[in-house]
Amino acid sequence: MLQIRHVVLASPLVFGALVVACTQSRPVLPAPAVPTQPDAAPFVDATEAAPSSTQDLDAGDAGEAEAGFTSACNEQEPQDWLIRTTYFPPTPAKDLDETRRRVAGHQRSVEYRTRQYGYYPGFGRRDMNPHSPSHYVKSIKWFGLPVMVHEKIVPALACVEEEIRRTCADKPYTPRALGGIRMKNTYHTGEVTNHAYGIAMDIDPAINTCCGCVPPWNKHPRCGKKVVSPFERMEMPECWVHAFTRYGFYWLGYDPMQDTMHYEFLGDPDRIVRR
Repeated sequence: MLQIRHVVLASPLVFGALVVACTQSRPVLPAPAVPTQPDAAPFVDATEAAPSSTQDLDAGDAGEAEAGFTSACNEQEPQDWLIRTTYFPPTPAKDLDETRRRVAGHQRSVEYRTRQYGYYPGFGRRDMNPHSPSHYVKSIKWFGLPVMVHEKIVPALACVEEEIRRTCADKPYTPRALGGIRMKNTYHTGEVTNHAYGIAMDIDPAINTCCGCVPPWNKHPRCGKKVVSPFERMEMPECWVHAFTRYGFYWLGYDPMQDTMHYEFLGDPDRIVRR
């Protein structure tokens, strides 16, 4: 398997060439997938000044008021332009204009994450943020389990837990293992994982699959079955996905990798807490 570590995307052509090389080396899904390498079992990854699609959901707020419940967090959607499929990979690589657009989108997302969450070597510039993401990490308990994440998303995770307990009570599920920040980038094709910024969390990798990842995760029996939706690839109830996305997280089960264990915060961190 071809592995390329910490590639700086110097040009669109280089980016496109990397995509072709890597996707040809290991076709896993019909759509292009990025091979990932876990730091250590059991965790695996499968992702300024740009327009944002983030918005408060007024209808949801009204529903909360009627039910006598008000979350400490604003409801918001993941920002479209931070979702990895909007910028990676270039499709097709031979289309230079599309490649350039996606390279620019990737660079914009890296700059935004650097300013918001910290500088990860090889991506962005240190003058955008003098500290690494690990400088901002907090150790918290989530559903009673320890996990280390960026301090900015701690309130959002608290609201997600509250939402799950409130709306998923009829579908009991108890997480057993969590993975938060990583000090090593587990993407090898010119991207940087959101685990490196401390804004991603994996839940129970042993039973919530990633069919677009490297073995042994893509060898899970569920990956060999024909399914109607990615929800069938995991043990977690579907309502957990809706609880996360209500507060700005994106579920990589929707990604071509179908990384069902993985949630990443792509909302606006400045809009998490109600003022």
